Amino acid sequence: GYNSRLDALQAAVLSVKLRHLDAYNAARAAVAKRYYSELTKDLILPSHSEDITPCWHQFVVRSEKKKELCSYLTTQGVGCGTFYPVPLHRQKAFHEGNCSNAGAYLPVAEMISSQSVYLPIWPELTKEQVDTVIGTVNGFYFGRVA
Repeated sequence: GYNSRLDALQAAVLSVKLRHLDAYNAARAAVAKRYYSELTKDLILPSHSEDITPCWHQFVVRSEKKKELCSYLTTQGVGCGTFYPVPLHRQKAFHEGNCSNAGAYLPVAEMISSQSVYLPIWPELTKEQVDTVIGTVNGFYFGRVA
């Protein structure tokens, strides 16, 4: 944990950015829409209930070839990453003291952790950059260079 209290400078910047929040969310939603319609079905795309509207802070796909895909994207200059590369129940904090999950085997959490890759989805992405992400991901699966 960090002590991440908001200081006056951060508050001033955020007060300006907050006015643009709806536009930022709409831009990310447009990127997500393209990802859904154009990314290969070899990936498992994120799902959500139809009665909610995601803000698309992250766009996390699942790939059985996570390491290879991340390596390929990186060598092609496409940013990607992983959150929680180690499932929470396997992290050191849960192995000390009296945590009841210490040593637990949670196969779904471990599978998702081993497959999750996030793709770029910030609001300032250009059409060309989104084309590059889609083309590079699809190129990995179909043996084409984007």
